[in-house]
Amino acid sequence: MAGAAILTRAQMTRPRTPAGLFGWVEAKSRRLGSTRTAKAYARSNVLAKKFYEEIRPMALYALRRYGSRSDVRITPNLTNDNFDAVVAVPGEAPAYLEITYAKDYDDALRLEVLAKEGSVNALTPRKIVREKGAKRQVSFPNEAVEHADVVQNHLSLVEARLEGKANKSYGRRHCLIVVVDDYISIRTSQDTKALERVVTKKIRSQSLDFREIVAVGASGALFLPYSVDALRSNGRSQGTRRKRRAPEPRG
Repeated sequence: MAGAAILTRAQMTRPRTPAGLFGWVEAKSRRLGSTRTAKAYARSNVLAKKFYEEIRPMALYALRRYGSRSDVRITPNLTNDNFDAVVAVPGEAPAYLEITYAKDYDDALRLEVLAKEGSVNALTPRKIVREKGAKRQVSFPNEAVEHADVVQNHLSLVEARLEGKANKSYGRRHCLIVVVDDYISIRTSQDTKALERVVTKKIRSQSLDFREIVAVGASGALFLPYSVDALRSNGRSQGTRRKRRAPEPRG
């Protein structure tokens, strides 16, 4: 099948149960990594970018939040509205998911290097970016990086994503999902505590118009929900008390 048929808007916006959405995402992820053509499609296609940055995180969130419930429906939204998905739960008003990913431009550049050279350092900052005619040259040196520096850099990205959502109109039915790297950056209990401090501080200090903010690990293992009203009124982290780290969700 041609690469262009791997993802369609109709497939991506179909209402699904939490388990159904997660299973579909897992199947598509395998397909996108199955051949050289599929991998090239995954790196360059606009729908593939939406798939990895929005739909996969919402599938991880939905399965952790709602489990195997068959009466819940998640409907992704690919328009420019202020939400990335609608959640329908019987007896409740619709809820809206807004997703933001804690990463920067270097991640896109790493994919370019990976596609060209077959490998790339996942941690070092870029050292060379210059134009020669129409061609860009990028280098990520093969150097060791202190884990503390990796954590601090990632926390700075989390802070920037939260600040980017501040002073905007969303609503009390909106949930903000912040996708964090729990493969390399946030992988120890100390890293998680540092993440909690950053998120709770921003919730208390920024005007974030959400009912809940959830830090979701890109692997699916990390899940930290924070009630915005509870944090502001109690002056203490509800997310810390409700912290859960679990095995990979099952499809």
